[in-house]
Formats: sequence, C-alpha cells, structure tokens
Amino acid sequence: MLVLLEGADGVGKSTLAKELCGEYGYDYLHFLIPDEHPVDYWFKELVKIKRPTVIDRLHLSEDAYGPIFRGGSQLSDLDRWLVEGWLWARRAVLVVCATSWENMRENLEKVNGPYHDDRQRAVAASFTNLTFKTTLPYA
Repeated sequence: MLVLLEGADGVGKSTLAKELCGEYGYDYLHFLIPDEHPVDYWFKELVKIKRPTVIDRLHLSEDAYGPIFRGGSQLSDLDRWLVEGWLWARRAVLVVCATSWENMRENLEKVNGPYHDDRQRAVAASFTNLTFKTTLPYA
C-alpha cells in the first residue's frame, strides 16, 4: 500500500506520516526540492519501494510550489501522467492535508520562528485547485 500525503507546509503532513508509520509499520519517504528534473529524482527513490510506504510530497507539491517560488512547475503533462500511472498501478491513496491559516502559521512558527509569508497562503490556496486535477483516489 502507498499513501501519498500532499498539502502546504504546516498542515500536518509529517505528523500524520509519523502516526501512520508508527501505527501500521509503514516505511516513510519524504521528497525535498530536487537539483535535477523532479521526475528523474522521484523515480530513483520510488522504484526502491518494496513495502507499504507513506510518501510525503510528490507531483502536486511541485505544481503548487513551482509557480509561486520558481515562476512555474517543472512538470509536463507527460511527467504527471507517468507519476500518476505509477501510483495508480500500485493502488496509491492520496490524502490532501489542510488546516486553517492560523494553525498553519502556528505550526510553522514552532519550527521556523516568526513566519509572515503571503506566498505560503498562495500555496495553501493552490492545493484546493490542484486536488481536482489528479486522477488518484483521495481522502
């Protein structure tokens, strides 16, 4: 089983991932911003998965963060198709995590100190729209 967690920073993805991994013994895989093309970076790790795994961020995060922080997503339609096809073949479940702006801000300040970034609000808003662009079953 694969569980893909998506959502803006501070919504509780990592907390939920730790709970799922602890409760069910799943492995954990977290993706950072890659130095290379995202799909190449992701598949180097995804092909190693042999056990039930919680994946913290993948293609929807690139589509949400890319336009705001880099002027555009690095993913083509073919890239999205490849990633979603791989996930579908493994019966992955998408969980889009969300919370109020106040909770996000409080969570981010616990980790990073004072946090006042309107870009993060834009990212949080963009996940609402991205959810409906995926073909994956989601909770």
